[in-house]
Amino acid sequence: PAAFKATLSRFAPQFEGYRQHDAQELAVFLLDGLHEDLNRQRAAKPYVEDVELDRKGGECATVADMEEASAEAWGKHLLRDRSVIIDTFQGQLKSVLRCSVCGATRTKFDPFMYLSLPMPRVGAGEVLTLERCLREFMREERLDGDNL
Repeated sequence: PAAFKATLSRFAPQFEGYRQHDAQELAVFLLDGLHEDLNRQRAAKPYVEDVELDRKGGECATVADMEEASAEAWGKHLLRDRSVIIDTFQGQLKSVLRCSVCGATRTKFDPFMYLSLPMPRVGAGEVLTLERCLREFMREERLDGDNL
């Protein structure tokens, strides 16, 4: 461990000394560094537009529409970033923004490698599960003046 720590400190001064660090900080640093070194997209990374699926009020996107938009967004992501790290650790997050006035929706698909899950309060004797944290993460959120 001492040799690893010394080598890590040479490349990442934020890990010098013996201050306490978050394990996630180290995982992020290592995975990002490995991805950059192993990225198979060596040529200049092309500019890509975000893929958004827009629907006017009352219109519903079909499953086929969602799958197509998701695949297109992932394909564009892979034009810039492609490594065994992406293949193993990355996923895609779907977010839907719905207008509370007219019902129009905008759906986006974004890559992620890390999810920061909320940890809801639990009562005495209650067990906090990963499933509950994921449900809380995916809970619909109403945007208003305080959280736009």
